Amino acid sequence: MQRLHHHSHQDATNINEWQCLDTLKQKLSVYTQRLKRYKASSHRKHDNALFQRSEKAFYRKLSSEPQEKSKTVPTKDQVEEFWGKQFGSTAYYNKCAGWITDEEAKSHYCNPMQYRAYTKQEIVDIDQVIPTNNYKRFILKNLQQSDKCRYGCQDSETIQHVTGGCQAFAPTDYKERHDIAAKIIHQELAYKFKLIECKLQYYKYTPQCVLENDKYKLYWDRTVLTDQYIKQNRPDIIIVDKDAQKVTLIDVAIPNSNNLTYKHNEKVAKYRELEFQIKRQWKMKYVETIPIIMSSTGVIPRRLLENIKALELSENIYKIIQKGVLLATARIVRKFMGNAST
Repeated sequence: MQRLHHHSHQDATNINEWQCLDTLKQKLSVYTQRLKRYKASSHRKHDNALFQRSEKAFYRKLSSEPQEKSKTVPTKDQVEEFWGKQFGSTAYYNKCAGWITDEEAKSHYCNPMQYRAYTKQEIVDIDQVIPTNNYKRFILKNLQQSDKCRYGCQDSETIQHVTGGCQAFAPTDYKERHDIAAKIIHQELAYKFKLIECKLQYYKYTPQCVLENDKYKLYWDRTVLTDQYIKQNRPDIIIVDKDAQKVTLIDVAIPNSNNLTYKHNEKVAKYRELEFQIKRQWKMKYVETIPIIMSSTGVIPRRLLENIKALELSENIYKIIQKGVLLATARIVRKFMGNAST
């Protein structure tokens, strides 16, 4: 029983009977799959032995001449007619396309203002207005100033490096900003599934690693035990729909704006092997991964609203995430520049 208090070397010690029971279920699933693989391996050895006894007859059948199959090749007129229909029809675009809503959502928090013509140099100066080492060297023309990161990174200290690329801030401040977005999603899901009775401010909310009722189970940052080693086995949030036999893996990322598309594709590919293992071990019909991606400056990709709809949450939740992310980014910049108290 003492072994059930430890879920894995990556997770904290189980603190209640629900967490111990979940660990027991996952370990039983792992041992069951190992026995199935051993049984399948024994059957393969038996089948290989039978094949070796009749190997000559098998290769005689392969060497026999196969029956010719008639192949129908389309004529030139048929090819021209087919492609003519494809390119000859009039194409229409959707004036109510989703990307229009996405573009409006990216800048909803910006106040309207009067615009005037800007020069390229003015745009560059505005983008680099924070006095980073890169700004001092290349904008202020201080050639004695190194443009490298002041915390020891070998990258140039640009504003993009400050908001999302410094290795010194990755385990602490960047992770805290990431957890803010993940907590907002987790609390909304827990309230929707009636796993919690009321909602708190996102900065006061502390997720439990396992929440469960008769219909749903919700994991927070918990390792999935598998019979085969998988490196990527710990999504931010896991939803188990018991009635529909469906598992949804949710992973959150807060990259810089230029990495939004890459991060989305990376998250989808990251858990494909885990999806297969969960479907096999937990005997589920459907397993999918839904990334929640937003840039460090609040820019949202086109697929974010689609993913929020897939979770059946309110679309306005992205505004709360934007607020939390922007405040965290501002705090990171102040801390990086040595002015964390303001």
